[in-house]
Amino acid sequence: YEGWERQVRNRTGPVWERLLDWRLPPEPVRVEEGVRQAVIACRRAVPGIDRKTVRRHLVDQFGPGVRISLRSISRIWQAEGLTQERARSTRSQEIEVYHGGAGFALMSAAALETGLPGKLAHAVITQAQQTANEQDRQFIVPEPEGGRDANGRFTKKYNQDVRQGVEPEEPDRRWDADEDKRKARDLQELSIIGANPEALGAKLLTMGACHMLHGGRSFDGLDGPTGAYMALLTGFAYMPSTLDKCLSSLALGDCETDVWYVYGNVAKKWIGKWTSKEHRWLQCVVYIDATQDPYWTKYYSLSGKVSRTGKVQPCLCRLTVTGGPGIPVLMETYAGTVSLKTELPRLLERVDELIGEGELGRLAVFDAEMATAALLSAFGKRRFVTVIKGNTCREGFKPTGEWRPYRKKDEVREGHVVLHGEGAPPEGLKLRAVEMRRRGSRNPTATIFATNSKTEEMNTRDVVTVYLSRWPHQEHLFRNLRNGLGLDCSHGYGGYCVQHVALEKKLEKAQRKYDKASERAEAAEQAAEQTEQFQEDATDAEVEVADFAAKMSKQETKQADRYLADAEKELTKLESTPRIIYSRDTTRENIVTALTVTVFLLIEFVLREYFGGLDMELRTFIDQFVMNAVTVVTTRTKVLYRIHANPRNPLRTEQLRHACQEVTRRKLRRKGKLLVFEVLDPPDK
Repeated sequence: YEGWERQVRNRTGPVWERLLDWRLPPEPVRVEEGVRQAVIACRRAVPGIDRKTVRRHLVDQFGPGVRISLRSISRIWQAEGLTQERARSTRSQEIEVYHGGAGFALMSAAALETGLPGKLAHAVITQAQQTANEQDRQFIVPEPEGGRDANGRFTKKYNQDVRQGVEPEEPDRRWDADEDKRKARDLQELSIIGANPEALGAKLLTMGACHMLHGGRSFDGLDGPTGAYMALLTGFAYMPSTLDKCLSSLALGDCETDVWYVYGNVAKKWIGKWTSKEHRWLQCVVYIDATQDPYWTKYYSLSGKVSRTGKVQPCLCRLTVTGGPGIPVLMETYAGTVSLKTELPRLLERVDELIGEGELGRLAVFDAEMATAALLSAFGKRRFVTVIKGNTCREGFKPTGEWRPYRKKDEVREGHVVLHGEGAPPEGLKLRAVEMRRRGSRNPTATIFATNSKTEEMNTRDVVTVYLSRWPHQEHLFRNLRNGLGLDCSHGYGGYCVQHVALEKKLEKAQRKYDKASERAEAAEQAAEQTEQFQEDATDAEVEVADFAAKMSKQETKQADRYLADAEKELTKLESTPRIIYSRDTTRENIVTALTVTVFLLIEFVLREYFGGLDMELRTFIDQFVMNAVTVVTTRTKVLYRIHANPRNPLRTEQLRHACQEVTRRKLRRKGKLLVFEVLDPPDK
């Protein structure tokens, strides 16, 4: 400042001229000609060489004293016309073309908005670490030396060691239930403990959504061409073996409850939002149902009656609690049949533990198959609505009110009914009942709805409306999950072998039946011999009586032989029945089921939030939207999904266009990049 002030004071002319520095600048450092020619030669020899590499070569050639900047190298190349245009189109954006999977891109936006993958990943990592820390390490069975190769895969030596001392066709310890494996394995080595949460969340979503692409067992089929579409949902297209290993770690880490906990709390939030736009009473209703899915095994296994096949066969029974708008809240899997009397109240208590007491389920709705006196008595203070069937129940119905119109041709009236049977009080279980009938029907069969709610809590019409809401909100759930999300596919193969206690009683009963049939057949044979002798010695007056006795003796002998054959067949069958029953381990089934309904929630989110509440079957969503082709353009600031329109269905195309506009409007970002969706119309012919 003092220098400027002095120049302004001592010099003449305009002020800006007084401030100029009239000293001559130093001569710039000139690049030596040899170095300059070397820079040109490097560029001509390798057109794509960069400036830093050239300077490194110059130092090697001319020594550390060479003086040249990166900017000087650029100027030399520019003067010689050796500058190349930067490939902005390839460096600034990436283009990927998928011949299907557009619906997965929409589901990935729903996953980002709900935050489900990250929440699931952090929950299972925490639980697996806790399980590993609590493990009693004295029961750990060390792996045989040389049992794995450098890539961590099992070797021939491992299989030989496991099969040592095991008879052919007999299961080894690899078939043990996950609960037993959890004690013998070193859980600190589980792959999910140190996993990247983002990658683990992608694996979890892939497990739940993979059956939208194939109908095979477990994760088989993801190694096919369509398996690449999963990258649109999760960012990674995993192979089946990777998912099998991850599922094994989840089972050993005892992560099932945590998966349901995370899912249940997210589902609770959106159930409350979606029901606020419909009937408010849907917020407090849960629907309860059970289904059986068969599976085939060569072992004598726990079985049940499967309505889909019309057989009694090995099966998995699923009890499901569904929220008001048709969203599964909890689904538990059991091997064989299950006692609803003991399991259903416990299932509802678990729902309260997962999502909070009173959040959902203040009113339970279930069908007539569960409406037994024992089960209804076990409900206690929890409210329910069901249907009761049978002539005894109809005869026990006592009307207490007049008929009132309900729908166009239906009418309802109040009453009460008393249920008797196993589990009911001695005086019977008295319940409020509502009878509905159709006026003018040729088959005037009334339907009786039973509930323990009071009239001031739920009027006559609401009792019927709440129960009939099962069909649009719950009844089609299992069909949806089977026809698209693979609920009928099998995961896991471990289990227990239990003693067939009931077989001994059946054998004793069959033996007594066989002994009685043998005595009857022997007595019939002796009577036949006596009758034959009497027929030979009969006089003319006794011929008619002897012939009748011989005829009756033959009938008795034939019937006794038939009873003996049936008793012998039954006894032989029971004697050949194994004394050991195989009980399927359902740990992995429950985990995959939780992930399946998680994906179902994402699809429901897409239909309700992006498509504006579009009512659509899951199979229709897969056929019309998931299989659309999509081009993904990734730049530094955004990810553009260009979904190819379906010219064969303009209506669906317009619905898809509306959904893309809605997702784009929400300005979602993944790793700082904006997600943009648009529909690419087909070119004009």
